[in-house]
Amino acid sequence: MFIDLLVFVTLYNVVFSATNLIENGDFENPNTIDPWECLGCKPNGLRNSYSGDWSVMVTQRDQSFSALTQRIRSSGGENYVFKSYIKLLKLVRGTMYTDIHVYVKYTDRYGTYIKQRFVDYPKIQIGFEWTELSGDVYIPNGIQSNNFNVSIEIPEHEVDFMLDEASLTVLPRNSRWKAQANSEIDRLRKATLTLTPVAHHTSYYYCQHNGGSYCIDISYMYVEIKQKRSQFPFGSTIQPDLLVNDSLTNYGQFMYDHFEMGEIDNGIQWIDMESDQRQIDNETLVQAMQRLQNHRLKRWGSGLFSALSKSNPDWISKLPLRDINLAIQDRINYMAALFNGSFENLDVYSDVLQDDFLEIYTQSANITQELFLKARQGFPHARLFLDERNVLNSSLHTTAYANMAKRLKSIHTPYYGLGIKAHFNSSHIDMDALKYRIDKLAEARSPLWISSLAFHKDPVSLRAQLLDDVVTLLFSRPEVEGIILDDVWGPEQNSQDAALANGQNLQYNQAGLVYQNRWHTHETHRFTSSVTVRAYKGEYDIIVRRGRNGPVVGTKHVTLGNGGLSLTIHVTGQGQNYAVSNVVFG
Repeated sequence: MFIDLLVFVTLYNVVFSATNLIENGDFENPNTIDPWECLGCKPNGLRNSYSGDWSVMVTQRDQSFSALTQRIRSSGGENYVFKSYIKLLKLVRGTMYTDIHVYVKYTDRYGTYIKQRFVDYPKIQIGFEWTELSGDVYIPNGIQSNNFNVSIEIPEHEVDFMLDEASLTVLPRNSRWKAQANSEIDRLRKATLTLTPVAHHTSYYYCQHNGGSYCIDISYMYVEIKQKRSQFPFGSTIQPDLLVNDSLTNYGQFMYDHFEMGEIDNGIQWIDMESDQRQIDNETLVQAMQRLQNHRLKRWGSGLFSALSKSNPDWISKLPLRDINLAIQDRINYMAALFNGSFENLDVYSDVLQDDFLEIYTQSANITQELFLKARQGFPHARLFLDERNVLNSSLHTTAYANMAKRLKSIHTPYYGLGIKAHFNSSHIDMDALKYRIDKLAEARSPLWISSLAFHKDPVSLRAQLLDDVVTLLFSRPEVEGIILDDVWGPEQNSQDAALANGQNLQYNQAGLVYQNRWHTHETHRFTSSVTVRAYKGEYDIIVRRGRNGPVVGTKHVTLGNGGLSLTIHVTGQGQNYAVSNVVFG
C-alpha cells in the first residue's frame, strides 16, 4: 500500500500536490523495512530519527555497492524528485569524510541496463546533523517491467549510517513558466520611463499670435531610448592576453561596450601564476585588470584556490604540512598586493564538491572556512564567493552545495554568495527540473551569481533558443544577482560551439542577438506627445532627432533606477518653418 505524502511545489504562484511513490519511507515500523531491501547489509530500526520515532540503521555492509534499495512501480516518462535524510554513524578509520550516492537502475526499452547516479553528496563528516539527500532524475518512457530501483550507496563498505523520511515524487510540469518568468522580469528588472515634449518658439511675436507657448511643430520629432549600461550586471569571461593585445582592439571594445563585468578566465589560478614556487607571473593580469577598471567594468576574480588537483601547482604536494600552510598565506598576500581593490567579486575556493586536493594536503576537513577567514583579511572589501559546477546543469551536487553554504553560514564563514558554473551540452533543457534546482540553491538564502554560463550546441538557432529559455528563468529570480557568459567569442566567422559573436569584427550571431535584444532596451518612438515605456533598469542615452533618422538636436545621459524616471524635454525652434532647433532636458 502506498503512503500518501503531501508535497507542495510552488511554481511562482501555482501550488501542486504529489504522492510519495516510496513505501515505508518513514521507517516507523521497527520490525520490518519492507518493501525496502538491504543488499549485502543489515538493517535495524533505531529510535533516533529525523522525524517521528524511528529510522533505519544500516550496518555490516560487505561491499562498496551494498545498498538500501526499493523497487518503484512506474512506467517512466517523468521527472522524479528523491528526498531523504541521512546521518553517519561510523567512517573508515583515518578518513575525514565520505561520499554518498543515490542511483536509479532500470532496463530501457532497448534492453540496455542503466545505472544512473543523480545525487552525489561528497565530504559528509561524522558529527553532521541529519543531512538532506535530494535530487531530480528523468526516467524515460518504456522501461522494461514498468519499474525501476532507487538505491543509496556509499563507496566504503565500512561506513554505517541511518536513513529517514525517504520520498519520491513526480516533478510537476508548468507550461506557463515562461509567461510567469517574463512577468517577474518586468517586476524585478524594469522601471517606467516617461518622456514628455514641451514645445516653445523663440519668436515672441509668433507665440503671442499663434497659440501661446505650444506653437512649434513637433510632428516630425523622434526620440531614441538607447541603453548603455544594465543595472543588472551581465558579464563575460575575458582572455587577458587578448584584452591587452593592441593589435586586437576590437576584442576589448566589444567587451567594454556590451558587458558590465569581466571575469579573467585564464592565468589567475594558482597553477598559472606560480607554476614554480615564488616565481609569480602577473604582468598580463595586472594590465588586463587595469583596462577593465578604466572602462568601468566590474571585475570577478576566478580561482584564488581550487579543490581540483589539476588547478594546483605540483610543488604543493611535495611540501611538508607547515610549508603548505605558509604557501597558502603567501598566495593570499601576493594576490592582495597585486589586486586588492581590483575585485568586486572573488571566488575564494572553487570546485569544493569535485575534488579534495587541499583537504588532503592540509589534512583539514575544514579548509574551506579557513581559506575564507584568511581571504577576508587579505581582501577586506571584496565580496567572497564559493564557486561550483554540476549544480544547475545537473542535480548531482545541487543539494550538497546548498547544504554546504548553510553549514558554512552557521559557523560564521565570511562568504557573500554562491557562484554557479553551468555549461549545457544537451539539445534539450528541462525547464521544470532547472527551476527545481534553482529553488534548492535558493534555500541557502545567499545571493546567487552565474559565474560561467555557456551552451555548447549547434546550430546557432538552437543555441539562441537555449540561451533565451535559461537566461529568462535566471533573470526572473531575485536571488540571481549577476550572469557571466562564457566562451562568448569565436574567432572564425563560422566557428562552432558556444560563441555569441564571430569573426575578427566580433559580429553578433543569432544567439548573440538574443542576448542583446531580449534583456536590453533600445527603442525609437515618434515624439509628438508623451512616451512611456517599461525599460530595463540602467544607464541610457536619450536622443532627440528631427525625423527618425534625421539630425540629432539633443542628447542626455540618464539613469533609470528602481523608482522609474519622468523627464520633460523642452523643444525650441526659430524661423518661419518653426523647425526644431534645440532641446533642453528638464
